[in-house]
Amino acid sequence: MNEGLLYPQRVHSAWYVASDFVRPFFADGVRTFASAANPKNSKFILVDRSSQMLYAYDGDSLFMKESVSTGLDSTPTPRGTFFIYKKTPTRYMQGPLPGVSTQYYDLPGVPWDLYFTKQGGAIHGAYWHTAFGREHSHGCVNLPLDKARELYDWADVGTKVVVRD
Repeated sequence: MNEGLLYPQRVHSAWYVASDFVRPFFADGVRTFASAANPKNSKFILVDRSSQMLYAYDGDSLFMKESVSTGLDSTPTPRGTFFIYKKTPTRYMQGPLPGVSTQYYDLPGVPWDLYFTKQGGAIHGAYWHTAFGREHSHGCVNLPLDKARELYDWADVGTKVVVRD
């Protein structure tokens, strides 16, 4: 993606990853959806902020039940009904997000991103903490890396996402 960095002044030099930590992966790249919903999709994701749990269903069948970390009180995960409108296998995420958060963060290589709000709300993997089961994020829904990959591969663009208390 060529969207640029939110805060390019924070990058002062070239960044490299040692070859010992590089491995190939195959993904479709960025996928977006023009309209709000996919009526043929029977999949939906429920995020329960009060229990810090994510449930993924295909019709009546439970695909995944997993502890998550949603937004802190100062940067809450938005409640409501949304649809995944964009999927990205990895993303450099920076904050603060104007109009959303005043908290500073720089997270290169955030994996398995399922965007459900235009303001940046996403379900994604978190490599920087293991606090799943309690609030910890800046408004996103954090999953362990293996579960984030599993959900990313399963969810389609247009999948409904319900976030409730």
